[in-house]
This record gives sequence, structure tokens and C-alpha cells, in this order.
Amino acid sequence: MKKPSAERVPRLSPRALELVNLAEALSHSSSRLEDHYWERLLQERLQRLLGDSKESLFNAALERLHDKNIPAYEVLLDALEVAASQVDLPDQNRQALLIALPVLAWSRLQVPAGPVTVEQLQDVRSMLLEHILAPDVDLVMADFLFTPDQLPRGYSATQKFAANLAKRLAVDTCLHINPKTLPESVTYPADVRYLLAVVVVTSGGPLFRWQLGESNRETVDSQWQIEARESFASLFRQTAFELLLPDAYFAAWRQADRHSRNFNLEACVAFLTTTLDVPASDLLALIAPCYDQELVEYRVGFSLVGSPEVIQGAIWPLLGEEDEGVVDAIISTLTQTGLSQIQTLSGRFGLEYCEDCQVPLFPAADGEFVHPGPPEHWAVDTPRLH
Repeated sequence: MKKPSAERVPRLSPRALELVNLAEALSHSSSRLEDHYWERLLQERLQRLLGDSKESLFNAALERLHDKNIPAYEVLLDALEVAASQVDLPDQNRQALLIALPVLAWSRLQVPAGPVTVEQLQDVRSMLLEHILAPDVDLVMADFLFTPDQLPRGYSATQKFAANLAKRLAVDTCLHINPKTLPESVTYPADVRYLLAVVVVTSGGPLFRWQLGESNRETVDSQWQIEARESFASLFRQTAFELLLPDAYFAAWRQADRHSRNFNLEACVAFLTTTLDVPASDLLALIAPCYDQELVEYRVGFSLVGSPEVIQGAIWPLLGEEDEGVVDAIISTLTQTGLSQIQTLSGRFGLEYCEDCQVPLFPAADGEFVHPGPPEHWAVDTPRLH
């Protein structure tokens, strides 16, 4: 449950206050009949506001509820995600949903991103239809491998993107994405990539194979890892990658956020050991808690044992109201990669960034946060994982 980043406002607008009131009413509902009543009203209001791109209004309502009523905050957040990722169709007997296919990847060169060929897309599409989606589901995909900062920003933009994909279904199975319409992306050797699609199903019918009763999500996920790997290999040449289970857009995005924390640490160690040609036991990891007004993330700085230089860094963001056990999870992940030299720094550290390039700074053994830099024998143009 991640707290929204909107600035605090002293007073809500009437429309934001209406969202707050509807979410609170739904959170207090005591029956499914009453649920349906409040859900209908809330979705009607949200659909109108999404069309008007009232992003600041949504954030203000979420911020207010996060401070005073967590159950209602979760209700409004869920309703926003539903409204933004589902598309109304002319045929009222059909429903459309935006889904995402997340992939965790790292490379000594650069994690691929950008346009996807028709052949590559059709191969992935076939895998989706065969292993993830229920029978008789229609599917249209965007022909682009998105970086996290190229995904639709905000609920209104997400709904608009989903609607554009759904419209394309009437004429083709893919939507062409012009790279010039997307923001420039900062690329990292370890990152998440996304394929996006809209699926259309008969109202009330199953969408995913785990709804059919023949297998559960875990079984479908295991089969996906095996069967779809070859299809994705052409997209991720010279890249180590891990497939995550395709799912509804916001659920898949959260899943990628959570899984990427372990993956980035593992990739960081693999990147350093292969690039420097040293065993993991030659590396030292320094873990530091970083605060804004509250604990936000842990930053891990990597050095060679016996050297003061920080040569690499990774970030473990907190997702929701988690704190206890996080350091243990970080240490466990690092230990499994072969590291034996791991230290945790005590204190409250700020969210430090480089003034020149704005990349995060990472902890050194003396407690100072510094810009990672390559050791003397490392090629100057070798990329950094953070």
C-alpha cells in the first residue's frame, strides 16, 4: 500500500470531497447490495473525471484518505485502478482490460527496449493465448518494449492508452507505437521491461486460465516460465532475464516492483563479478536506511573488500507499510549470491543525489554517501547498475 506522492492540500475541492465520501461509504457497506450501489456511483464519478484528466484531484482525495481512513483509501485506490484499466465497449456484452507482461532483465551492455517486430510480437501473442488467457479471449498488443518511465503516467493517461489499444482490435492485432511520442528513457543495465496489451472477453466469462479450475496461478506461472522463454529470448539477446506472470496492468506493475528488489541485488552482484572477474566473496555490501520524513528505502553500496571506493549501488524501496524484516531480507538475498562481507549502517540517512547528474548516491564504509565510480582497472565506459 504505497502512499501517494501528491503535495498536501489544506482543503479539498467539492469533487475530490465527493470521492472521499463515496469511498468512505463503500468501505462502511455491510452487504453486497449496498456495495453495488456505492460502486456504481463511484465508478460513474471516476469515469467522468478520468475523461477530464483530473489527476491532481485523484491524488488529493487519496492523500486525505491515507491520512484519516486507510480502508477507504484502499477502496478508492482499487476503484481508480479498475476505472483506468477497464475499457467500455460498444458491445455491452464484452469487457476489455489492460494487462502487462513484465520482464526483469540485466545485461553487461544495455537492457533492450523500444520497437518490437511483427514476428516477435506474434510469437509472444501466441504464447499468451496458449498459456495465460482463457479460450475465446481476443487480444491486441502494443508493438513496443516499454521502460518503466515510458509507461502511461497517471490514471487518465492509462485509461486513454487502454482505450486506444481496444479501438485497434477492430482492425488488427497490434497497435503501432511511435517512439517519438514517448519520453526519453534513462537506461540501466538492470531494469524492468513491459509489453502491454488489451484483452477482450464476454461479460462474466473467464479471462485467465487459472479461472478455469484446471490449474492455479502457480501452475500457470511455472508453465509460462518454461514455454514462453524462447519467445522472449529474441527480444532479450545477450541479456539475462526473468519472466513474471502477465496480469492486470496495476497488479503486474506492483508485482514487478516487488520482484525487482531481489533481482536488482542479484543482478548487481552478477554484473560486478563478471565484469571485474572476481568472486562474490571479494565484494563488500553496505546497507543504509534512507529517510524523507519517514523511512523510504534502503540503499546498498558495493565495494571491493579492502577498498574505500563505492563501485556500484542498488536501491531497495519500501512498498507500503513495511519495515521490520526488510534488512534481513536484503542480507538473505546478498548471502545467497555468495557475499559474506555485509554491513548495516546505523542512523537516519537522507535521500542523497548527485548534484550534477541526479543519480542516487550510495553509502561508503565511513557513512558518507558518494557517487559510484569504477576501480582503476575497470573500463571507463562500463555502465552502472543503479
